[in-house]
Amino acid sequence: MSYLLGVTVGPVQTYIEESRKLLDLYNSSKIISDIMKKIIELINSKNVKNKLIYPNHEVGGADYSNYMVIKIENKIDMKDIENSVYEYFNEFMKKTVNGIDFKYDIREIFHMFWAMKEIKGEKYGEIYPKLMRLIRSLKNTYDFHQREQNGGRKCIICGKHNICTEEFSPENRSKYNLSPEEELCSFCLFKRKYNTEKCNMKKLESVYTVAIKIWKEKNIESLKDITETLEKVIEKGKEDRYYSKPLIKKIIKISQMPQISQNKSCNKKFINEVKDDLRKDRKSDSKEDIEIFKDMRDKMEELYYNNNEIKSPNYEYCFIQFDIDNLGKWISGKYLDDKTEFEEYQENISGKIVEFGKKLKQTLENDYCDVIYSGGDDFLGALPNEAIISVVGIIDDLFKEEVQDKIKRYKGIDRKITYSMSITIAQCKDPMSYSLRKTREELKNIKKRYEDDYIPKDGIAINYIINNGKEITCYLKKNKLKVLFDLAKNFNCIKNYISFSYINNFEDEMLKLDVNDITFEEMENFYSIANCEFKRLVSRSIVIKKNDRKKDKSDLEKKIEVYVEKILDFFNSIVNGNCIEVKSNVEYVDFENIMNILKINKKLSSIEFK
Repeated sequence: MSYLLGVTVGPVQTYIEESRKLLDLYNSSKIISDIMKKIIELINSKNVKNKLIYPNHEVGGADYSNYMVIKIENKIDMKDIENSVYEYFNEFMKKTVNGIDFKYDIREIFHMFWAMKEIKGEKYGEIYPKLMRLIRSLKNTYDFHQREQNGGRKCIICGKHNICTEEFSPENRSKYNLSPEEELCSFCLFKRKYNTEKCNMKKLESVYTVAIKIWKEKNIESLKDITETLEKVIEKGKEDRYYSKPLIKKIIKISQMPQISQNKSCNKKFINEVKDDLRKDRKSDSKEDIEIFKDMRDKMEELYYNNNEIKSPNYEYCFIQFDIDNLGKWISGKYLDDKTEFEEYQENISGKIVEFGKKLKQTLENDYCDVIYSGGDDFLGALPNEAIISVVGIIDDLFKEEVQDKIKRYKGIDRKITYSMSITIAQCKDPMSYSLRKTREELKNIKKRYEDDYIPKDGIAINYIINNGKEITCYLKKNKLKVLFDLAKNFNCIKNYISFSYINNFEDEMLKLDVNDITFEEMENFYSIANCEFKRLVSRSIVIKKNDRKKDKSDLEKKIEVYVEKILDFFNSIVNGNCIEVKSNVEYVDFENIMNILKINKKLSSIEFK
């Protein structure tokens, strides 16, 4: 007798978001993937003829999602499987956090849900929806109670469990990659230390490393003296934060005035962080270190400002997250006319998605992108801003090649499979957890915004975090993204001759108009007014300097003309795309999103894309 078995593990997003460093983030995803691998391994050990349908990992290499469907030969005791998984990871946890009084169970973090349906005379396409309904019911009715931990200081990452690192020696802190201010619980310590032997620790050291990766590579020769000086005092792998002149000046100021560091807790924290980053093998006093930092300050002043040899580093980085639109409907066969070969169809779809995830991970790791996870159906990566256009292009091309085109050719499918994406540009100094949460939230929002049973979502949310709690967010369809990127790239050649002042001026002018609940006739007037005013303000922002050489002037004017034409066309398209029908003959203009798209364009235009 054979059965159809569905298994999922959760919560996932909450666990991943509870990360302070890129290493935490990477390991969170890796732990979930490895739990699913272990479940599959144990299930396969019970029967010989099991068949993994989703995800189809016969192709291998991709990360495992937290959901699977498997056809099994005989009924198995899933409670026994669950206990074995928990026992395995509890033992692994104890070994990883060796020397810690480990009292807790991984059941406090994850819960496993499963359902099993016997395959009798029913077709696979009839059994599968019943199985999914059963799993959803189990998840929706499960009452998860985390064991209360009374008293004691709580973990700086999760804020739920009592810390276990308070008495750690400096050697232990170094062993577990802990900064002086970090106090973690056993679970988060396990996450921090998990599988570090197999992952590239240097690559996942810091968001500062991600932010200046391309800048540093581009200017490696010019930075040689500064790098050599940094290496004298800073631990290898931690130096990327210190290419900032303002940071070096702050170190010097606080170090020279001890009373400042004593009076403010934030200064004490900062000095402790710097001390932790100093090379442990140094045998020098603080005065000598200050002189070295002064030397670095002078070299940066000369390099960044006096000679203008290179630009000072921009400590911003980017998260890119995407997942496939309506994947549940695709997997369930909603868009499949003929369901006689539904099982084969699921395997086919799953295999293509998994293969895409594997190829994407391999490709992007050679393109400045630190891939956190890439399961095919979803993806998260961290990258320098300069690589945004390149990485988005790779994702789009590979998805079209490996998923869209191949599924399009599948018999009975007349709908295009798409994905939605969230791009967040964040400041290194702000909490990474906030940037990550914002990325996920806006991915949900973009899917809701373009929710339609007949038109693919295929949306993009772009977030620019100015500081923690303040950001600009815009939403647009993916077919508008290429134009936005082209505008940003092409701006570099005319940046000295056109000002973005037209954005604020246009916003000030148009806010005087009421664009809520306007009729079709009023909408025509709004279009006309908006287009004329925008064109006027853009033209007014153009300034060609008198000292420009005449032989270059015609070429320059042509470049400006082309850019202006493109920005005007783009403006018309985003105005049209942000008019929402409220009811018959009544529309609403999402003016805020129109302005945010223009403001995001300004931010992107300051990036020197590779």
